Amino acid sequence: SATPGYYYIDIGHPNATDAGNINGYPNKPRLSIPTNLAAGSYVEIHSTNNIAYTGTSITINVSGTASNPVWVRGESPSSRPNIQVRIAITGSYAIFENLYIYRTDRDGAIGFGPGSNHVSVRGCEMEGTGTNVGFGSVISPTGTPGNNVSHIVLYNNEIHAWGDESASVENDLHGVKPARNADYIWILNNHIYDLGGDSVQVGDASVPTADQSTYIYIGVNIFHDNMENAVDIKKSAHIIISQNTCYNYYAGPFSSGEGIVIHNGPDYVWAIYNKVYNCTIGIITTGSTNTYFIGNVIYNIHGSPPSDNFAGISHRGGGTLYIVNNTIYDVDTGIQVSSGVNPTIISNNIISLVTSSLYHVRVDDTVSAGGSDLTYTIMHNPDGMARIYWGSSPTRNLASFSTAFPNEGVGCSEADPLFENPSLGDFRVKTGSPAIDNGYANSSYTTFLNLYGINISMDLYGTPRPTNVNWDVGAYEYPGVAPPPTLVPGPPTNLIIS
Repeated sequence: SATPGYYYIDIGHPNATDAGNINGYPNKPRLSIPTNLAAGSYVEIHSTNNIAYTGTSITINVSGTASNPVWVRGESPSSRPNIQVRIAITGSYAIFENLYIYRTDRDGAIGFGPGSNHVSVRGCEMEGTGTNVGFGSVISPTGTPGNNVSHIVLYNNEIHAWGDESASVENDLHGVKPARNADYIWILNNHIYDLGGDSVQVGDASVPTADQSTYIYIGVNIFHDNMENAVDIKKSAHIIISQNTCYNYYAGPFSSGEGIVIHNGPDYVWAIYNKVYNCTIGIITTGSTNTYFIGNVIYNIHGSPPSDNFAGISHRGGGTLYIVNNTIYDVDTGIQVSSGVNPTIISNNIISLVTSSLYHVRVDDTVSAGGSDLTYTIMHNPDGMARIYWGSSPTRNLASFSTAFPNEGVGCSEADPLFENPSLGDFRVKTGSPAIDNGYANSSYTTFLNLYGINISMDLYGTPRPTNVNWDVGAYEYPGVAPPPTLVPGPPTNLIIS
């Protein structure tokens, strides 16, 4: 029966009406979704016979509290109502879940009013037409000066077919974009693919420092098959990109095919424990400060024709970059540092199987090499020789490199890392690997702990470092935990992590 504070909505029910029916109940639902919801309100939306809620936009004002939030939800993940209206959320403390939102324009599915905070959007599917509808974003947690959007959790959603990833004209439509005036945004366990832009873009090319987005966590998502990138970080600060799977990003007219790209001057960006594969470039910074690439697994990185520019990790501008405990396999070039770039600290990495005549590590000039450091890194190729280009010097193997640069090459080796099964994406190392106990504790782990109070001294599956006597080299600590099977590229399938 009708109950104050509880709203039952079903546009497809034959008895549905708003006339004299404030709350609705199963035998007499409301037709429309209420737009002003007090603390503790519960709204359940149905669409019998898949009848759609249509229109341009609806603004839902929520006045929840931490102990008494507002709920707006479909019945279940398998019974989502058909909503063809953009939802603008304003207010505090609310959960939106189990909704299917379909739109045919660039305005996206969900926006947030200035100052909105403590809102979760979870278990929803948001689908576009798969055609070029212009620039935009599907979810826009963006505020205004003095009215930041904050504490937003976007969890376990599927976002796809917004824009045309194969179009011949740019249609930069992103999955999630905290552009500016957004703080403490968690983007977790989502599956975002087949877009005209990026799965996630943070910031814009030009944002006043006072308005930049901060403290954004992008974790355990699956991103693939967009026209541009999996993750694109622009002007912002304190961004963590962790444990994501990113694949199928190739060079085209509007993108160089980077899995993860960082540029336009963000500060404190951490790409840690990600899997990036089947791309033209793996992870790249072209302009940032205090940047850290730690514990990533990067493989099958190639361009046409092969080039030094098509690297597993690339540093082309900005402040000091730490490249630590990564595993890089089957690439044109392992690590590439351009001319005139600030110091690059390269340590505890495995780089195996680089394209013939290209490099495990290439640091292009004496300016870039002067403050850079290459230590405790295993470089492997079938011919048994590392190829290092350092400060405009000729190609060198490890012995001649260490002779020419006595302070470099400490702890490095030319050896087979003995991967478990790289053809299946399993880059753990076997007993007897030279990676075991031959690394060291890089200072970047302590930096993270001091900044955020979280200990990340572990590998990407949580095995503590060190497990034995010393730290291991590469992305996995031995013996560690068996990784799940690698995703096989193919037709899009529902890969939402439950």
